Amino acid sequence: AGPSSAEWVGAGAVLHHIDKDLMNDIESKKCDKGLFLENNDVYLVELKGVDFNTACKQLLVTLDFCKQNLGNNNYFCRVVAKELPSKNNYPTSYRQLLAKLPKNNKCFYAKSNVLEEEV
Repeated sequence: AGPSSAEWVGAGAVLHHIDKDLMNDIESKKCDKGLFLENNDVYLVELKGVDFNTACKQLLVTLDFCKQNLGNNNYFCRVVAKELPSKNNYPTSYRQLLAKLPKNNKCFYAKSNVLEEEV
């Protein structure tokens, strides 16, 4: 593993480059970024073109890794893509991801192009 690519991004917040830092020894696809807050909230973020299915799969792999290796945190998954399928066409990987998250509407967001959120 090389040097950490974590960045302090504000009071109590560190941004990790998951695919190049935290999980660089893991061969499978994983999400791009992780925002770790001092209150144990972890935002896993995947930036994608149009492949929403792969984005969900990458978040699922990363979520499983984090739960097994980083302990008890509150996990939130985010996808920012150029294009999203209609809700009726969301893939199985989306349902698998939701099944691993708490049952509330804040744990998963997907937006086209820009996602802004106060944390």
